[in-house]
Amino acid sequence: MAGTEAVNGLHAVLGLPYLIAAIWYLAVLAVVLAARWMIEKTLSLRSIITARREMFYWAAVTAAFALGTAIGHELTPVLQQAFASAASGQDACRHGSSSSVGARLRARACHVRGLPGVSVVTPGSERM
Repeated sequence: MAGTEAVNGLHAVLGLPYLIAAIWYLAVLAVVLAARWMIEKTLSLRSIITARREMFYWAAVTAAFALGTAIGHELTPVLQQAFASAASGQDACRHGSSSSVGARLRARACHVRGLPGVSVVTPGSERM
């Protein structure tokens, strides 16, 4: 809950996009883990036996939850579109490509599934 509120606060109050919030919390998580490693010389969960180590643990958990929430909110529109296409019987993999992040994610997902005739179009690689 705290991670969700932290991300929603950055988005609603400060107006930051979820992608920026995700990058922020990825950096926070990296700093927390690096600080724990530098101070405690361990990242082991089994070694959480002091109040300081527990503080590092909860800081990492909160940052990880916030990171997951931000990524989830960022991907929700893409996933909703894919689910809507599947539910309506349309093949989301066959629709036209564009340079949007959502279109590239859909195309890569289709490519991974091995569907023929799917190409990923990225900015600068459009056919002339």
